[in-house]
Amino acid sequence: MADGKNGMNMVARRSTRVFENDIDVRQIEDSVPDAGVCYIRKGDEKSQERDSTRLTEMLVHTRTSSMSSLAAPVDGEIITTFQRVSRSDSEEVFKGEVVENPKMYGRPRNFGTILPGIYRSGYPEAEDYGFLRDLSLRTIVTLVDKDYPEGYQTFMQSSGINHVVIKMEGTKKVEIPQPVMNSILEVVMDRQNHPLLLHCNQGRHRTGCAVAVIRKVLGWSVESTVSEYTSYAHPKVRQVDVNYIRQFEIASLVGIIDPKTTRTASFSKPRPISRSHKTFRFAVFTIFIFVLCTLTVFRYRIA
Repeated sequence: MADGKNGMNMVARRSTRVFENDIDVRQIEDSVPDAGVCYIRKGDEKSQERDSTRLTEMLVHTRTSSMSSLAAPVDGEIITTFQRVSRSDSEEVFKGEVVENPKMYGRPRNFGTILPGIYRSGYPEAEDYGFLRDLSLRTIVTLVDKDYPEGYQTFMQSSGINHVVIKMEGTKKVEIPQPVMNSILEVVMDRQNHPLLLHCNQGRHRTGCAVAVIRKVLGWSVESTVSEYTSYAHPKVRQVDVNYIRQFEIASLVGIIDPKTTRTASFSKPRPISRSHKTFRFAVFTIFIFVLCTLTVFRYRIA
């Protein structure tokens, strides 16, 4: 597979715009493409402006975060920080505890909070749309390419949700390609896409591996990361997934994560302003001051 950032095969659809990192964006139609790794649908602009007030402000220095005690944001709430817990507390949350996550009516199977404004689940069904609408989602990342459940596309369109499909093969027999994981992290770590839901079919294996990589980026220990994966994958834990989680190296996220600052890395760290951009802004400011002074002198002479 080609490089994860620029090598993804995109499926041509009705209109095109730039989304992030020069990735082409196509609006999806009623049919699901037969090929392609990633495609994105742009939601309603007014809905996105409304949701912008709910964006999470991610900390520059983040070590770890608790999943079990984080609740979904309520209307009007702006979450400004990650909830911090110590490494020992984080490990205690999952230590030796394996609990199957049954389907709850009104919520997707295996629904959970990864971080404030970042959620995980199995494939949403019609009965779940109301709950998801209350989360004011801006983006849904789907890790499987399949026919939509009844009303799913209508729900996303009416809610102004950007739909990103990153086709990940089942983890049972196929190793997860690095470019695929890079693509997932690029979307999930961009705060402009939050609030965001990450899901596959059951919310166990594909989603579990992706969340595990996020946990390792945040500095979780391997044992805590595996315990969380197990709690969601039970009773169908895959040893190949556990091996992937244990062996995954953060250094492989080239261009996405700085391995030297992994334990204090930021999700969605704001991009620094380039030198040329700073020069341009200074020039505009200088011209503005010059024009203002000229007009003031001119008015003074007339008076």
